[in-house]
Amino acid sequence: MLLHSNAITCPSCNLELEVDREKSEGALAALSKLQSGLHEAATIRQNSKT
Repeated sequence: MLLHSNAITCPSCNLELEVDREKSEGALAALSKLQSGLHEAATIRQNSKT
């Protein structure tokens, strides 16, 4: 969710966290790479079951 929006909201208290994409560029890139790796691992795991 954080990779695709500029803010996230806490469902309990409605506190909104805004992300400074420019300052967070490195962290967001690393998060995106991690997400891609996790997706690839899940795909490989699923394909190995068949």
